[in-house]
Amino acid sequence: MMPGGRVAFNLALRQYRQANPWLAQNLSGSDRFNRINQLGYTLFYGVRTQHIQAESSPIVDYKQVAMLAHMGGEPAETALFDWLQLDSSDWSIVLASPGLTITDPKKLKGLVLKDGQAILLKKKSILA
Repeated sequence: MMPGGRVAFNLALRQYRQANPWLAQNLSGSDRFNRINQLGYTLFYGVRTQHIQAESSPIVDYKQVAMLAHMGGEPAETALFDWLQLDSSDWSIVLASPGLTITDPKKLKGLVLKDGQAILLKKKSILA
């Protein structure tokens, strides 16, 4: 049986994916999905972008999400924004797995994740 916090996290993650069906599409050329598998741990991290073409305007609005997940092994120190070369001030945390109480993306640098912990972020606003 799963603990209540894990059940709530899994439900919230499922609802987020359902509200953003573009996440089920194949990775595009601008997406990144990477794995670190060393020193007794495995981390996955990446960034996805959904482009939305405005029909009557040359301005393109798009959504972007980033994720970081510890998939097994010993605890691991992370540096998501350094790895993806992103500015932490442009992002907000959507979901954090049970046991993580981070609300400020700037605190992700040096964060130690344990097996099964994960964070989902979204870019605050993007217009191009």
